[in-house]
Amino acid sequence: MNRPPLAGFQPTADRHALWVEDLQRYGIQCVEVNEYEKVDEILRAIELRLAGRSVFVSGSLPDSAELDQRRYIEGIAREVGVSLPNIKNV
Repeated sequence: MNRPPLAGFQPTADRHALWVEDLQRYGIQCVEVNEYEKVDEILRAIELRLAGRSVFVSGSLPDSAELDQRRYIEGIAREVGVSLPNIKNV
């Protein structure tokens, strides 16, 4: 991300390149933006990409449920978990 230099501090292109390289070494992808207005758009796209892969499926079953009922419900839950990644445009 491009930011105006701090007062009294003028970063060099070499220092910037080393900083980007350091971040990439830790698996952080750098995106340089010339217009601040684009930051929201970029963050929204990242959020949609990452959040779209995360789904938490939860449920409950009474303690008094029979073993057959438990197995049936667990099977449904397992199938939901396996099927979700294959659904497009969710």
